[in-house]
Amino acid sequence: MTEEERQKGHILYPLCKNGDYENFNQCLMSFQKYLDVLIPKLFKEAINKLQLKEEDIPFGYFCFEVHSG
Repeated sequence: MTEEERQKGHILYPLCKNGDYENFNQCLMSFQKYLDVLIPKLFKEAINKLQLKEEDIPFGYFCFEVHSG
């Protein structure tokens, strides 16, 4: 596993105890920072694979969910 994959796993799958609001908030902030890196990569991949132009991709093209269980 590369360092990048390890970081993705840590960010994408935060485990928080029920009622641990501070840790949950920290996980959300980490995920938000990760999206700043991930979304541009996803845009490039979508443009290349789907042969799109940047103006073809509307705001909100990608959707993310936060699950708590």
